[in-house]
Amino acid sequence: MVRCASRPSQIGAPSRDFPEWGPATSAREKWKRQQAAQKANATKERRRKEQQEEYWARCAKSLKLSELETLLYRQLCEANQQKTGLRFWTAVGAVYGISWERMSRRKQRRYVVRLRTLQNAVNRKLAAAKSKRRISVIRGLMQLVFDDCWKNRRASRRARSLKRAEQRKARLSQCAEFLRSLFRRRKHPLAKDGWIPATLLDHTAEQAGHPLDRIRRARKLLGLEKRHVGYGIKGEWEVRLPARKTAKT
Repeated sequence: MVRCASRPSQIGAPSRDFPEWGPATSAREKWKRQQAAQKANATKERRRKEQQEEYWARCAKSLKLSELETLLYRQLCEANQQKTGLRFWTAVGAVYGISWERMSRRKQRRYVVRLRTLQNAVNRKLAAAKSKRRISVIRGLMQLVFDDCWKNRRASRRARSLKRAEQRKARLSQCAEFLRSLFRRRKHPLAKDGWIPATLLDHTAEQAGHPLDRIRRARKLLGLEKRHVGYGIKGEWEVRLPARKTAKT
């Protein structure tokens, strides 16, 4: 006996009493296959995540990485698989779990310094494990590079830093020589009994093209003596070259 639909709108609808009869059979089998496929995909994804966690646990144990170092190294490996680099703000968010946009500039710089310290620690442990990979920063991107490339970039960076240090030292010596010449000027002298007001000295050097921070370092390099003259608003500081030490007879 076949149950008939009581309404015209129920014609062709799956039967509740006998789901294996009628057109409901193909729809139900399709739904079962979809549920089985979703369950299989979920199981496969869970196993893949478990295998990844086991792999990174073994990697951290073999390289002796801390939790933060493991997070940084893992993010870089995943970015390397996609043939991309890792921005500083992305790395800070992934390692420390902090939103980059919500931090102030001062806090951002602090976390970038922490990230670079973490990078150096990971590189030391990779070198101790005799790995050929190193973490390097190329055009603002943190990337995994080979040891030879990392050494070449490090050598070139050291050469550039040495060149900049020599240039800074040369500019500082030029500024110090200019300040010394102001004390020995005969035409339109600035010194009175060897003393020059500190504000006048700084203003004259700034007009010559020397920045204020370099002037202060040059004054420290020359070892200028200073004294305070006057009282209240009219008081000011004066500086002069250090007195020459005479040899004892």
